Amino acid sequence: MDVEDVQKLRLYTDKPIIASCMDAVSHATVSRDELKALNLPNLLVPNDGETLEF
Repeated sequence: MDVEDVQKLRLYTDKPIIASCMDAVSHATVSRDELKALNLPNLLVPNDGETLEF
């Protein structure tokens, strides 16, 4: 997925969207900073080692 795909996905749900594995070689097309810059209220972009609890 790229940044545009994430923006489109947001239109279909108000549930949390968690972005992960962005630094893997096969997924290195989008950075955490790019996704955080979207400022989407339901997009969670955890840092390395961060744990999310619901």
